[in-house]
Amino acid sequence: MNICIMVQDFHKSIGHSRAMIDLLNHCEVLKPRQIIVIAFNSDDLTQTFDLPEKDLKFVRVPLSGLKPHLLRNFFYHLYTWYYCLFFLPKNTYKISIGFASWVFDLANIQFLHGPWKDKYFELTKLTGFKKFYKSLLLGYYVLLEKVLYRNPSIRLTANSQYIKDFCQEMYQVGEDRISLVYSGINQEDFKPNFLERESLFNELASKYSLTNINPQEPIFLFVGAFERKGLKFAMECLIEAKQKQLIVVGKPEDHLQRPHIPEGLNVAFVGETREIQKFYELADSFIFPTLYEPFGLVLVEAAIYGLPIFTLRKYVGASELLEGSEEVYFLENDSSIKALEKINILDPSRRKDIMEKRSTTFEKLDWNKSAKLFEDIVFKHAKELRIE
Repeated sequence: MNICIMVQDFHKSIGHSRAMIDLLNHCEVLKPRQIIVIAFNSDDLTQTFDLPEKDLKFVRVPLSGLKPHLLRNFFYHLYTWYYCLFFLPKNTYKISIGFASWVFDLANIQFLHGPWKDKYFELTKLTGFKKFYKSLLLGYYVLLEKVLYRNPSIRLTANSQYIKDFCQEMYQVGEDRISLVYSGINQEDFKPNFLERESLFNELASKYSLTNINPQEPIFLFVGAFERKGLKFAMECLIEAKQKQLIVVGKPEDHLQRPHIPEGLNVAFVGETREIQKFYELADSFIFPTLYEPFGLVLVEAAIYGLPIFTLRKYVGASELLEGSEEVYFLENDSSIKALEKINILDPSRRKDIMEKRSTTFEKLDWNKSAKLFEDIVFKHAKELRIE
């Protein structure tokens, strides 16, 4: 059996692609004869999958610079439909990351636009042509979800119970067609080295703009795109709790600017970084009041690092794993602000204690377990489709 992966841009630096790569590389029984990737752009497949070069094929979709996004999406959908119809080898099992393609056997869902569409317009308050265009774009996405995911012949995997429940309730997806398959995480990559705080701060300050941050006072960390992840709300909560320092890793969405910084709060914007682990280690707490997050891997990473966590319960997939964990606070609760006020510099012994108490929380996020479940789904469905 061959495996075909369809997504517009296939790079390990992109979360959805990395999850699919790790999932397939951890499969012990599912060893496809060939992996075919159909995308506008892709990493070198020989550096991505554990297969010989002759068994890897990248089908480059032309016009990668096509704009706007609506046209680029439609062209990709049309191209993959055409390629699958006329050129894809028989006995190929087609995997779409989300609704990347019109034609697929299994969709690996890591984001849903159905529950996000209305929140997006509430957040951005767009007007005129921009609102008209975004209405067309998001309307097209939601239509695809409603039509494609209801197809009784396809199977779906969801990366959180929240996503699974939404598909079943709003898109009438039967229990027999959708499975919960968590993304795994290598916990060894997200454990603190317990470096001396001053030296770690100086190292980061030599590379990033941290001039308004004082390592002798508590430091909060925020990671992600500013608007959807709730940066404005995070700053409001910190001001209310009389906390003074925040490091922001990430950047605003394309069409939006940095939010206004409240008086009395020192905020350092460091942009995107490949040294996120060092910021987890420097921070004393993680604040992430995201408005909509199908899963939220950064919450898991921060939790593994032993940071006290402040987030929202509703519309956040990872909250189903964090519920009841040590030093996890949901900002819907009035008591969370009092807990926020009490955050101080995190003592290494306290961090170790939190890590130990959370040690069993993320056992579900194991790539080998997820890969075994994924294999079972693919083999069973491929057999029904007579793909060998």
